[in-house]
Amino acid sequence: MAASLTLRRALRGACVELGSLRGQRFVCDAAPEETRTGFLESTEEYGFVERLIPPSRIPAPPKRVGPSPSGWTPPADSPPPLPYMIRRSRMHNIPVYTDLTHGSRRTTLVRKVEGDIWFFICVWWGLVLLISGRDIFDMHFLSIYITPF
Repeated sequence: MAASLTLRRALRGACVELGSLRGQRFVCDAAPEETRTGFLESTEEYGFVERLIPPSRIPAPPKRVGPSPSGWTPPADSPPPLPYMIRRSRMHNIPVYTDLTHGSRRTTLVRKVEGDIWFFICVWWGLVLLISGRDIFDMHFLSIYITPF
């Protein structure tokens, strides 16, 4: 307690009162700091910072032969000579999705079909008819996806 009073008196002695407005304002008599500490910009350690910044795009997939342990297969170097093409997603996956609704209704969604869509529908229709015996489709040309039921 006595130490805080001594410190307060020392600080008030070093400062001059500017006037009594609604509170007390003090300005310190101590000499202002004229020299500021400079800084040095170093680019040597920027490699450590670059590792923390997320990439702006997804890198190209690594070259490998055959499927990976997760079942993912890399894209072929050149697409097969077909009149249609299914473009991969930005994560380099094939955009074919399956869904099970109402307990037993299975749907498959194929997205990003480019080229001759009607030829793709004929091939897809033949496959679905061969596997399931059904020939019901839902085609959405604006979003470029085809759903067989």
